[in-house]
Amino acid sequence: MNKSLSSLFIFSHSLGRKIHEDSLYRNTIYLISSQLVLAVFGFLFWMLNARIFQSEQIGIATTLISVSVLITSLSQMGFNTATVSYLPKEKDKQAFIDTAFFMIISSSVVFSVIFLLLLPQLSPPLMFLRGSAFLLILFVFFSTISAVNAITDSFFIAFRDTKFILIIDVVVAITKLVMPLVFVSFAAIGIFYSYLVAVVVGMFLSVFIISHVYHIKFKPIIKISVIKRVWKFSSSSYIASVVGMLSAIVTPILILNNLGPQISAYYYMPSMIISLLMTIPRSISSSMMAEGVSQNGGLLSLATKSIRSAYMLLIPAILAVCILGKYILLAFGKQYSSEGINYLIISSLSLLIIAPNYVLGTILNIKKASSLIIMIGVSSSVLSILFLLTFVKHGLIGVGIANLLGQTCLLILYCIGLYLTNDSFKQQFHSFSFRR
Repeated sequence: MNKSLSSLFIFSHSLGRKIHEDSLYRNTIYLISSQLVLAVFGFLFWMLNARIFQSEQIGIATTLISVSVLITSLSQMGFNTATVSYLPKEKDKQAFIDTAFFMIISSSVVFSVIFLLLLPQLSPPLMFLRGSAFLLILFVFFSTISAVNAITDSFFIAFRDTKFILIIDVVVAITKLVMPLVFVSFAAIGIFYSYLVAVVVGMFLSVFIISHVYHIKFKPIIKISVIKRVWKFSSSSYIASVVGMLSAIVTPILILNNLGPQISAYYYMPSMIISLLMTIPRSISSSMMAEGVSQNGGLLSLATKSIRSAYMLLIPAILAVCILGKYILLAFGKQYSSEGINYLIISSLSLLIIAPNYVLGTILNIKKASSLIIMIGVSSSVLSILFLLTFVKHGLIGVGIANLLGQTCLLILYCIGLYLTNDSFKQQFHSFSFRR
């Protein structure tokens, strides 16, 4: 018994030291941990709000927050990816960070104002924002601060120092959980205030760490030379990300229109679980991006290492979902479990294809293959939407199959694109295959 415990301790110590010394593993674990913290505290946050506020108030607040999240994504302008790709080797890091920082602030203000101008057409239930200048300014401020937080995360990933993302997210999560008790008398907008306070705390903490650890002092300067240097790559990444969002945007609309609101609810709960598991390949690809731009060559071995790491974490998680998924969904209700379990299982198995897709897409980003990224993104989105249109009539099982087929097509496109357009990758592939 003592011998077994001693062996286990030695193995754990050896594994811990290996993870600490390997920046890819270390930063991936920090990123996954930060997402887990946000997910757990997010669940507690909404559970608390459900007991404090009425369902209608929560509905308005979630819509408001969802719109701000969408504006945050649109406001990045590809600089989140360009930062990880260019910043590690940038000579004038101050100029690059200032430019990215204030470009994103500017774009988030523009997108927020456009949304508010189109509010009657886009979201009539949120028209109450137009009745108060204070609320209008607050909405623009919240969307801008959220966009700033997103780009500061990219700074930490580029510096391969993602432990700060975990620290910040823990503080943000705790702050967000406490705030509903403070704003309980403000109805729906109180939930929004809770989010706002937490996001502002996260922003100030991010700026403080970047200023004191990396000695970067933010200045309101936009360097045209920086924009010229990264524009082609950032714009292609931006277009690809927006195109990649199309399938995710279209899916709930198609389900609502074809299957009804009840099935939409049964779709949403399993999707929350899948989104949590998606943090594994997403975090690994982010760390891989930072590693790849900081080293010369060896992309295939880095990709293999990343996929292996993803599978080591995903396979046990997928098995757990397949075995325990129906019991997890029972927490939301019997119908959620019976209607959503098959979709949950199919979608969790799709992660085995999604993981290499993230990695292969990261290789293209490292190589700055702008045109290829856009072509693959457009082609895969069109195919995914066609699959959805074809299979949605078969219910959530059809939706799951459509997503699985879409991801399979994306994997094939990535493999063809990488093999046919990159001689150095082909040489690495043949050399690696021969050694294996």
